[in-house]
Amino acid sequence: MTAIYRSILFLGFVTLLIAACAKPVNPSGGPKDKQAPKLDTLNSDSNFKSNFSGRKINLVFDEYITISNTSKEVVISPPTLYFPKFNQRGEKLSIEFDEREVLKEDATYQINFGNAIKDLNENNKLENFSYVFSTGDKIDSLSVKGRVIDDLTGAPEKDMLVMLYDQIEDSIVYKERPLYFARTDDAGKFEINNLRADTFKVFGLQDVNVNYYYDNAIEKIAYLDSTITLPLKDSTEIILYAFTEQSDPYIIGIDAKIPGLIKAVINVPDDNIDFTLSNTDLKTNTYLWNDSLYIYYTPVPDSSFYLITPLDSFKVAPRKPKPRKLNFRSSAPKMSASHYPNSNMLLSFSEPLSSFMDTLIAIKDTVNSFPVDYSLIKGKLNLKYDLKDSSVYSLELLPGAISNSLLTLEDSLSYRLNVAKAEDFGNIIIDGIKLVSTYNYIFKLERSNSTIAEKQIQNLESTIITFEHLPAGDYTLTVIEDRNGNGRWDPGNYGTKTKSENISTTILDKLRQSWDLNIEFDGSTFTDKN
Repeated sequence: MTAIYRSILFLGFVTLLIAACAKPVNPSGGPKDKQAPKLDTLNSDSNFKSNFSGRKINLVFDEYITISNTSKEVVISPPTLYFPKFNQRGEKLSIEFDEREVLKEDATYQINFGNAIKDLNENNKLENFSYVFSTGDKIDSLSVKGRVIDDLTGAPEKDMLVMLYDQIEDSIVYKERPLYFARTDDAGKFEINNLRADTFKVFGLQDVNVNYYYDNAIEKIAYLDSTITLPLKDSTEIILYAFTEQSDPYIIGIDAKIPGLIKAVINVPDDNIDFTLSNTDLKTNTYLWNDSLYIYYTPVPDSSFYLITPLDSFKVAPRKPKPRKLNFRSSAPKMSASHYPNSNMLLSFSEPLSSFMDTLIAIKDTVNSFPVDYSLIKGKLNLKYDLKDSSVYSLELLPGAISNSLLTLEDSLSYRLNVAKAEDFGNIIIDGIKLVSTYNYIFKLERSNSTIAEKQIQNLESTIITFEHLPAGDYTLTVIEDRNGNGRWDPGNYGTKTKSENISTTILDKLRQSWDLNIEFDGSTFTDKN
């Protein structure tokens, strides 16, 4: 039995040993592979090959690879009509053009792989690898570079197409694909290489539907007024300013769950929007509120109707109303805020107001009430007062004090009003010079991403703008060259060759208590954007 037992143990040990040897195990130890794959030039089709006439390109790398996200990462310039097939196996990659594809004659093609190629084990990226070939006798070698920035914010534009056309009529971007193009990186920078000597029209596009045409109103665009001729005389970067063309104000969608109220989402903040209700007996009041259009109507029980616009119609089918009340908005002045003794305050509520009863509103200390002038400004309650400094008051609104088409204040509201000393505040004084007298200018003072005050001027070449009684702290000044006088910044329009209105944003020095901060704004710094 002992010999048999030993034989069984030996056979079991050998079986386990064979199984262990047969099972693949990742090697352990040694430095981690941080190297990206490299092209094996001896076994690959030649890069920068001229007189290319085939339909397939074979590439071999020095290790196993993967390729992914080709539709986004791989850029082919000039663009092909049909996206080629990418077949990868082990260390080999083939690019096969569609049999229907007709490559341009005497053209240099560049296939830029972006970050699509990685090694198999560590995902090390082969960044910006390009394969270049020419259907003619030579490889074109000229290049152009630059950057694209957002026309409103100045931020870099990522993933914008920058396109070159050798046909220079304005309509070319609507009907033809570009001859060359590249995509901007995270910093908004681009470089288009392997270009021939020629004159080109330059156009930028946020190609949402990926068809290389400007055919979608929501796509950002950018363009140069003039053409460029290669080779360039100098190495100056091309700067393109991207914007989304603005159409007339219109309603995008609605929220009409509450009987008597339609909250309409609009493309631009404008209360002059064309709409009708299919039930013409309903009377409406409208307010521009929180970047939406609030449309109040007289609710009709158990009925639905349509809101009709020139572009679309929306069904209004109210539900059973839920209780809601008028209250201070969270963006109303904070309870701890200190106010100037002789000033005004604009209060926002949960919905826009249409009326108020001044007999039910009072500012008082512990004993007396103080005279206040009340008014409504775009659905907000404006209070103008003259109070003693270094004092604490309460603003009280009794039931019925404020209302709109559907709601009336049901419960009393109380707001603490801290009045500081006049010397605790400062002024910001702007000396506007070299302005264009035929333009309007909007001066906006902002703090913590909120507009504190706004003033507009027109028909002046120079002026003094004063923002008074401001708490000490940090402010930002935004100036808009409002050329069409509609009270807001407007983007450009490619069809009419209208440039975006100029806008300037400046972080100001800190405002101190009892201090005048003097600033000069030079309108000549607004330059035309080519």
